[in-house]
Amino acid sequence: MATQLSPRYDIRFQPDGLPQVEPDSGFWLRCPPLRVPSLEEVRAELQRVPPGEDSFPPTIADEQKEFIELQSFYKSNVSNKPPPASTSLFLSDPLFFRRPPAGAVLSPASPGGPLTGPELASLFENETPGLWHRHVVNVFLDPELGPRSAAAALSPPRQALIWAALDVAILASLTAAWNYKWIAAGLPQIDYRRRPAEYARAQQIDPKVFQVLYDLERTTRDGRIFRDPARRRGTPACQPPGCTPLFPGTPRHPAYPSGHSTYSAAASHVLGCLFRGHEDPRLPGKPALETEFTKLATDIGVARLHGGVHWRQDHVFGQAVGNAVGRLVIAQLNATGIPVPSRPVSDPPDAVELERAATQFAIRCGEVQSDFCGAVAKETQRAMVLQNVPLDALSAKEARSAPEKNVRKTAKSPRRKK
Repeated sequence: MATQLSPRYDIRFQPDGLPQVEPDSGFWLRCPPLRVPSLEEVRAELQRVPPGEDSFPPTIADEQKEFIELQSFYKSNVSNKPPPASTSLFLSDPLFFRRPPAGAVLSPASPGGPLTGPELASLFENETPGLWHRHVVNVFLDPELGPRSAAAALSPPRQALIWAALDVAILASLTAAWNYKWIAAGLPQIDYRRRPAEYARAQQIDPKVFQVLYDLERTTRDGRIFRDPARRRGTPACQPPGCTPLFPGTPRHPAYPSGHSTYSAAASHVLGCLFRGHEDPRLPGKPALETEFTKLATDIGVARLHGGVHWRQDHVFGQAVGNAVGRLVIAQLNATGIPVPSRPVSDPPDAVELERAATQFAIRCGEVQSDFCGAVAKETQRAMVLQNVPLDALSAKEARSAPEKNVRKTAKSPRRKK
């Protein structure tokens, strides 16, 4: 007895309805979108765009000057009222603190304004790499915002592409940073650069003048995170007051470059590009999100200076490495030829023509350049327009104006239907 198959999917576009969800993304893997950049590529990119002179480890005399900055941070952070330290909108606006991510160490008091030095240092002490960047993206992709949200405009594959680009950037930047920490032999004071705690111990610095903030117990004062200079943290094998642990808050890997500065710069470069020009109606004043992502990277890197575990040059060079990685990741996205914005499709496309388009996509892999900077804004604007303009009329207009390299016909135009 022959098996009778169920009818094929055939939900068609209706006035004021919904288009098909990006059939073209079904053949993206025929030109793999992303891979982790190699160390050689990162080094070549750093040669193409060299870091500034202030990013390289200083002489011993210069290191003494750097230590003065760390002493200044320490003095303000253990004062009765530590001053504001964060600069990014993402670390001050209540929108990003309503539902904080798991693993985020925040003050019990509701955040309303910039974080203080102890709060900033505590948030970025032991967090999962990229924690706050992922959180910011999740806020922007919140489906509760309805049709005005980026989530409503981006297909699931496009949302996944954002996460993939972010993860590739974080992985590549951290592995590059660890190479410079441990393996960059022959480069003076780069591999195995000592930590500020080691400097303070060698110079017999008075603990009243400087301690690693992460060496101190985390407490609260007036609902805000505070580090008590009179309460030193212990280690599993050494608990004060009967035992004084050595460097309990200092990571067990060399200082240069800062891993936090590296991954945050890479993540911010990628997300700043993708979210360029995006407007969230919950943020008044239309802030420039690309600038805010850059500030977020700076805040995360400087948080480690507030913590007392990094030097200024660790941060500056880390950001240079991270930005190099970010440029490489965006270049990979642009080389895929994936159209930005996506091509709207009203009715289910013809399978034969879709396969033909997939074949052409594979053949042209690496030859067609896209522009992913501003991709989220372009997709969101497209979705908003589609709510007020008939889809087939919009498609026809865009087909006439779009560059030939980004026009990929994968379905019969609705205008041909009879």
